[in-house]
Amino acid sequence: MKVAVSFLSSKRTTGQTIDMINKSSADFIHVDLMDGKFVENKNIGARMWKYLQYCEKPLDVHFMVKNPLKYVDHFKGLNVRIIYINYNSYFLNDLEQIRKKGFRVGLVINPWDDLELMKKYYPYVDKILVMSVIPGAGGQSFMMETIDKLKQIVKYRKEANLNFTINIDGGINEDTAKLVKNYVDDLVSGSYVCKADDPEKQIEKLKK
Repeated sequence: MKVAVSFLSSKRTTGQTIDMINKSSADFIHVDLMDGKFVENKNIGARMWKYLQYCEKPLDVHFMVKNPLKYVDHFKGLNVRIIYINYNSYFLNDLEQIRKKGFRVGLVINPWDDLELMKKYYPYVDKILVMSVIPGAGGQSFMMETIDKLKQIVKYRKEANLNFTINIDGGINEDTAKLVKNYVDDLVSGSYVCKADDPEKQIEKLKK
């Protein structure tokens, strides 16, 4: 199992947390980018751009913003694995513009999103990020109904002969990772790793 670690919620400073993830066996660093409009919290600014310069592992970037195209250029020159964006009325245009800048693109499926509506966009993305909590804050509990969503997405992927991969984010720990491991290709964990005394031990548990 591939593991991305989010530094949104940690017992350490942001700099210390990124340094810890860099030195760990995590496969990726998960970046939650918030504009204070799509979600209440905001972390966009000079400090965030500075922190990203110190990230050594490939970046998974989750845009929780109203206008993704406004921020894409900040990631030029960084080792970005994928940029996840939310569905909106101009979703396909955003996908096209982000791809033109050289990035792979993923679709975020939030707890309130209609899976039937989302299906028609699956062929256009490289990856799907399924949120198993309400986006915007760390430390939330895993929403069990997410498992049924994952099953539906996997089933549709097979039936439609598509090749996107699936990631999950929210409330991921040793126990919930076991519940979803048959339906996802990789996962995101934040506070479970970053609030632990031994983060590396937690990552190893998730990778099993």
